Amino acid sequence: MFSFARHSKSKISNWWWTVDKVSFSLAVFLIFIGAMLVLSASPSAAHRDRLADDFAFIKKQGVFIFMGLVLMIGVSMQSLRTIRRLAVFGFLCAFAGVVLTYVVGDATKGAARWIKFAGFSLQPSEFIKPVFIVVTAWLLDANKRIEDFPGMTLAVGLFLLTGSYFVLAHVRDRIDRFLASENEIGSQIQKSMDAFANGNLLGRGPGEGYVKMTLPDVHTDFIFALAGEECGVWLTTIIVAAFAAIVVRSMTLSMRDNNLFVMYAASGLAASLGGQAIVNMCSALQLMPAKGMTLPFVSYGGSSMLASCLAMGMLLAITRKNAAAEDKDNG
Repeated sequence: MFSFARHSKSKISNWWWTVDKVSFSLAVFLIFIGAMLVLSASPSAAHRDRLADDFAFIKKQGVFIFMGLVLMIGVSMQSLRTIRRLAVFGFLCAFAGVVLTYVVGDATKGAARWIKFAGFSLQPSEFIKPVFIVVTAWLLDANKRIEDFPGMTLAVGLFLLTGSYFVLAHVRDRIDRFLASENEIGSQIQKSMDAFANGNLLGRGPGEGYVKMTLPDVHTDFIFALAGEECGVWLTTIIVAAFAAIVVRSMTLSMRDNNLFVMYAASGLAASLGGQAIVNMCSALQLMPAKGMTLPFVSYGGSSMLASCLAMGMLLAITRKNAAAEDKDNG
């Protein structure tokens, strides 16, 4: 039988008394909100895909949520040393998966970013983000602690971000079209904007939205629009506040032990989750180009859910009380 008493030496008890329960609760809350929205969108999405089961999507999402929560809790129990090793292993696997998509990738909407197996689709690029952040944090920390270690050189990759505009035609084209569009709005963005207008302050009510009938990606890329239409401004504000709280709290906790790896990794992971949320929500509101990014914890999808839970699990592990001290004791 599990014990949560403070004096207990069990791993679960130690996790319970050291993990940041506020950030953990906020992540679980966002997952719950997402499940409710996917439940609402599931019948319409199933009809568009000509599936016999109206609730096929929410049933799959339920499996993803269970797997994600197990992954989040399991990873959050690990030591900093294990998190670093997991990040390196995960980065090598994810990078290999990204390369593999060029060979056996399944093309969806013009992008071959998925690998299909056993009836499921996996998007390796979703997993490379959190593990890359932790590996980079490790390299930057080692660069400060170990003389002549080329951590900064190994970690530098900003040129890929800026260079993509000049090298990759589809990136340049998407940005140029957005900047030159002025008042022209794509059909999906127009439907998304209409959904927010229909929802107004209090929303049309759970399950009463229209946007899910006409917007193909409403359960994935545009789930924020569904939240706005069915529940109104109050729910969208709560979602924004939840992500903001996770980011601010995680960054604040990361400075508690004056440990460079903890500060770099926690800040990076928090900024990644918050940044992806901002891109998704701003895309739905036509504040930036549609990027095809899901809303972490909320959008439908196995890769998105598992990658978000992996990132959150690492973040919780890194910001646990005494995590840095235990790491020093273990060498």
